[in-house]
Amino acid sequence: MVAAGAKAPRRRKKAPAEGRTPTRGELKHAKTGTPRTIPLHPRLVAVLCEFQTAQAEGRVPKPRSGLVFHAETGEVRLEQSLAKPFNVLTDAIGQKVTPQVLRRTMNTNLLRAGVDPSTIQSIRGHTSLAMTARYAGVSVARKTEALAALLG
Repeated sequence: MVAAGAKAPRRRKKAPAEGRTPTRGELKHAKTGTPRTIPLHPRLVAVLCEFQTAQAEGRVPKPRSGLVFHAETGEVRLEQSLAKPFNVLTDAIGQKVTPQVLRRTMNTNLLRAGVDPSTIQSIRGHTSLAMTARYAGVSVARKTEALAALLG
């Protein structure tokens, strides 16, 4: 997931098919105040490249800040300003989804996929493993499996 203040990968002078494709994004406005680079899924890279092409062709306005998810002013979008767009989307699908739900889901899915907690901590930019654990949802089925393994 690209966070609210994430910048799109910079487009190289060569088109992605001819040369390099961006594979990571910069998160300059993290809560910790420490900027970080995050890896991007190849499907997200493709969407961002298409978005940049649409901007270059004038099909999508290009904000002066270079941000993907920018405020109407073109500057960094604060988390509070995501409420309205999320409400529009959740009304359309009939389910309440918030940025918090997405963060918890990402953490939980990474853990279920077997990713070690310190890697998740690094991806998420958490300052401690305790914070990573705080966002981890453990299902009843997972708890039942753990207890069954204990009993052999």
